[in-house]
Amino acid sequence: MPSLESLAPNTNLADHAKDLQRAATEVAKDIKTEANVRLRDVTTQANARLSDAKKQAGDFYDTAHDYASENPWIAFGAGVAAGLLVAAWLRR
Repeated sequence: MPSLESLAPNTNLADHAKDLQRAATEVAKDIKTEANVRLRDVTTQANARLSDAKKQAGDFYDTAHDYASENPWIAFGAGVAAGLLVAAWLRR
């Protein structure tokens, strides 16, 4: 690829092109830095939500286990109800 000086015999124009190239490089670095910061923030929020969801799932499991231990018919009825809801949702 030819150099900027060979394309533009006027050194002032070549200097402006180099300045523009440097500025574009700086802007690209700034954009990359900002994207990394946003990605880190979103990842932190997603991990917090995942942690909360895992805690809720664990609490739900404990509650369901307690109900099923006390009366197995509750577990059977809940399973049938969940199955009917899923079947109704899939038929839509």
